[in-house]
This record gives sequence, structure tokens and C-alpha cells, in this order.
Amino acid sequence: MFRRARRNRETLPRPDRHGSAGRGRESGGGRSGKTTFLKRFLRESDGAIAALSSVSLVVILGMGAFAIDMSYAYSERNLLQVTASAAALAAAPHLPNLSETTEKAVEYAEDNMPPETHGTVLDSSDIVLGNWDPATETWTEGDTPFNAVEITTRRSTVNGNRLDLFLAPILGLGWLDMEARAVAYARAPDAWDVALVQDVTGSFAEEIGDARVADQTMLDCVSNNFSESRMGLTTFTGTSHIMTPMLPVGLPENLSTYVELSDAVDMLDRCGSFGMPPCSGTHIGIGLERGIEQLDSYTPAPGVVGQAIVIVGDGRPDTRNSGSIDYSESDHYHVCGGDCSDGDLAQMANLAADDAASKGYDVFVLFYDESNDDAAAAFFEGLVRGAGEFRRTPNSDDLEDMMFELCSGFRDLRLVM
Repeated sequence: MFRRARRNRETLPRPDRHGSAGRGRESGGGRSGKTTFLKRFLRESDGAIAALSSVSLVVILGMGAFAIDMSYAYSERNLLQVTASAAALAAAPHLPNLSETTEKAVEYAEDNMPPETHGTVLDSSDIVLGNWDPATETWTEGDTPFNAVEITTRRSTVNGNRLDLFLAPILGLGWLDMEARAVAYARAPDAWDVALVQDVTGSFAEEIGDARVADQTMLDCVSNNFSESRMGLTTFTGTSHIMTPMLPVGLPENLSTYVELSDAVDMLDRCGSFGMPPCSGTHIGIGLERGIEQLDSYTPAPGVVGQAIVIVGDGRPDTRNSGSIDYSESDHYHVCGGDCSDGDLAQMANLAADDAASKGYDVFVLFYDESNDDAAAAFFEGLVRGAGEFRRTPNSDDLEDMMFELCSGFRDLRLVM
């Protein structure tokens, strides 16, 4: 039994090295055949795969170029448009003066898109004055009267600041020329009358030169932009003095009265000087009352759209150094009957502001605040009436820009293209 079993085991088929019994290598049905086929396929497909990979890489890079560069170009084009619009709106209030219009437009363009990053996006030749006709909504380059300005900003070969792309050169597109355009319109109504009330107290002595520049800026703005406008000048300390009545100053018809008012502005000096009220405290209410008298003294032109009192001051009501001033001379001085405190003067200033509002006069305030006095600022801001505004600065040399911005606000300023 034992030997027979051993002999039978020896006659069993021997499994091959791959573990398959009864199947030879020649059958082609084993893993060896599959492996051979795969090797052959890979060897014969190497070139096709390499070519397909190359094409795919170009497509992928092209899509990346489109996504990255087009996003960059869109962002830059949008920035050009914002810059053109900002420059146009900043420049339009300076019309019709070409040099001032150009200066302001370039300033805003460079602030929005610094030359060190974007190159020169606004050349002076791309600042064009002209006329906008609101009735027909038509812009005419070079036509007068100049009431609009066209601004064109560029990233271009001409300006030497074309937009170089990152990945698009692999598709043959290395750079772009682009531009943006905006037209701003500044419509001036026939008349806006301004009674300017200037603080000349001792505390304003060192800054009076900057106040003269600011007041002249208001005069020039009103004269150049409002053909039927009037303007007057009043000074105040503890008392008040009308330096010029409300004079027609719209140019060119009223050159002589413009010169008269300009001369009065040039004479502004600290209290106690020739032609100035005495140094006698700070009574803003009496300055406001004189401004009201100015606006009450004439019949406005038919086209007038506003009458304004503009106060330029630097301190709260103050009875110090008032001397022998008799406060009872004013319609509003019944508050204290002549023997007044600082609080009484503040109350009278607010009563005068209320009187101005009741007559339809807007009260604007420019506050020079070197001492950073929040209480004084709050008092001055409380005098604003009607469509008036409050502006505050610790630097007297800012008064000029603030005055110009205030005058510019009298106009209808908007983008039209």
C-alpha cells in the first residue's frame, strides 16, 4: 500500500513554476501573455503619448494664461476707468482755467495710479476742455463756454507703459494697449451770493495771510463761475465791520467791483490794524448778524439759486479784552443787555444762525483748529444751517483748498460720459 501510493504520487502532473497544472506556456492564456502584450503596447505608444502630453501642456498653459492675464488686464482696465473718472471730477471745478484743470487732473491720476507702478497714465495732451449741452446730451471738444473736461487714461505703447502680460506670450500675445475715458460736467447756475464773515481776532493774527488767500479763492471761484453772483466781506472781533457791501462780481461784466472786493480782501489784517475792528473779544454772533444784513440789503438776481453766509473763525465766543463794548446795540443782544458772559455770546450766535435759516440763508463754517479744541469745533458745527457745511482743519494753509471745495459744492458736478 505504501509503495503504491508513493508511486501514484510520482505520476501526478507537476505544477509549473506559475502554479498552473496541466497548462503549458505555449497556450497563450496565462499572465505571461498579458504581460508581453502590455509591454509591447507601451513600447509602441511612447511617441503618441509624448505628443499628446505636449499638446495637453500647451492647452493647459494657454488656459492658465487666459485666466491669469485676462484677470490682470481686466483689473488694470477697471483701475484706468476709476482713475479717469476721479481725475475728471477733480478737474472740472477748476474750469475754465486750463492750467489749474490740468494740474488737478494729473495730481489725482498720479495718486490713483502711481507712475512708479503704472507709468504715466495721464498725459497733458489727454486733458481736453469743451462744452456739454445737457439739453441734447452732446459733448463738443474745444467748444465754449468750457463747462466740461474729458480725461483719457492709458496703459499704452504711446505712453511708454503698455501692459506686459505674464503667460500669454506663449500664445503670441505679449502685451496690451488699453485706455479709459471720462467726461465731467460742472454746471454753474446764474447766481450764488456769498456774504463772507472773517474772524480777525488776535488769535488769528499769525494765520491772517492764509485767510486772505482763502477769501480770494472764494472770490475768484464765485466770479468765474456764477455770472450774476454777488459777494460781500465782513470782519469781526467783539464788534463787526462791513468792509464791502454785496457787490456784483461775475466776470467779465463786473471787473471794477471784482477789483474793489479783491482790494478789500488784500487789506485784511489782525484786529486793531488800519480798517479793522478793535481787539475786543470774540463775538461770532455780531459777525453773523452783519452777514444777514448784507444779504437783506438787495434783491437777488432772477437766476439766483442760493445765498450763503460763510464764517471763517478759530475760537469760541469770548468776552475777554472786550473793553467798553456795549453789547446792547444788537437786535440779538437782549439776551444779556450788554453785560454778557461767554455763554451769552454763544447763545446769541445760535440765535443769529436761526435768523439766517428763517430767511433761507445757508450758513457754512470753516474752522481753523490749531489747538484741537473739540468743544470749540462742536460749537462752530452747531452754527451750520440749511444746506451749509462744516469744515475743520488744524493747518491754516488748508483753508484755501477748503474754501475752493466749498465753492465747488455750489455747482452741479457730475460725470456725463
